[in-house]
Amino acid sequence: MTELFTDTPPEEDSEDLTNAEILAAIPTGQMTDLVRHLLGQTCSECQSRLLVAGHALRRRAPHLYWRVTARCAQGHPAQATYQTDWLKR
Repeated sequence: MTELFTDTPPEEDSEDLTNAEILAAIPTGQMTDLVRHLLGQTCSECQSRLLVAGHALRRRAPHLYWRVTARCAQGHPAQATYQTDWLKR
């Protein structure tokens, strides 16, 4: 799981991070909070478990956000954004 956190935080604000994503971002205080959220995700369409398909680290000062895309076994897509300021430490 630690290989997911090898991205270098962006130096400048990310233009593709929307205000809606920021408002809906799930706060996390440490890696275990994020892992707990990721392991507990289920598909809203078929209720099967979601698996991480991709991720991107984004910035909107003074915060860092981790955008996660996921898919279930049937291919339904999902996306969530997590506030991950602890990655700056």
